[in-house]
Amino acid sequence: MRRRIGRDIPMSRAVVFAMALILSCAACALPMLVPAARAPLDAQTRGMAPSVFIPPDISHPVDVEYTEGQTGNIISWSIDGAGTGGWAYYINRNGTLVASGSWSDPGTITYPVDGLSPGVYEILLHASDNFGYVEDVVLVTVSAAQNNLDWMAWTAVISVAGIAALVVFKAFKLQLIR
Repeated sequence: MRRRIGRDIPMSRAVVFAMALILSCAACALPMLVPAARAPLDAQTRGMAPSVFIPPDISHPVDVEYTEGQTGNIISWSIDGAGTGGWAYYINRNGTLVASGSWSDPGTITYPVDGLSPGVYEILLHASDNFGYVEDVVLVTVSAAQNNLDWMAWTAVISVAGIAALVVFKAFKLQLIR
């Protein structure tokens, strides 16, 4: 008697029903599991597969460092979106909303960081279009200004101490001569 390798095994109706149920549930759950599958369709993208929805592309500016009192310090992001509208942004400084608005595609979003007290600040940009959003963080470090009065005060202290030492030395010298 010869054995057949890979013989056909008939599937029962229960197995076929279970497989159909699993596949239909997976198809229903896909939009809940993949955020891009929930993206809205507009006139230009109607009928396109959900995987083509791409959030905006944004540059990453270098971190900013300046000394207290200096001016002209700004952060500038270049942004380009694939969406057809809904272009909005907001900017947080250390978790507090400090600016918001809309941007054009492609565009630039700028934020001035002059006038901050010495310290380190985290500036977060959140930009979105109708296909998604993107975030970027720039650190701003503000150093305390050097004060010339400190240098002048130490110079005065050293001068007074020198004069006092000279007076004491002269007084001591006069007592030795007598």
